[in-house]
Amino acid sequence: SLDLATPGATWQAVKQPFERRAFTVMAGAGKVLTFGGLGADGEMTREVAAYEPAAKAWSTLPPLPFEGFGAGAITIGDVVY
Repeated sequence: SLDLATPGATWQAVKQPFERRAFTVMAGAGKVLTFGGLGADGEMTREVAAYEPAAKAWSTLPPLPFEGFGAGAITIGDVVY
């Protein structure tokens, strides 16, 4: 993470509770969400996780209804599309 409001800020590592790559990431409602990608086994996954910077905590969300490799995401209000 990088706090853009802090002059001279440096990057800080945020450990993630999953081993995935090529996943979709987006921010909304004060959280950073990760969707799909490839799991540690190299297979596509439906996993969704959310990071809440204020709490410095990850949570697991319901899985995608499809394998999320090469997906895109946006939020409008508090709804993710």
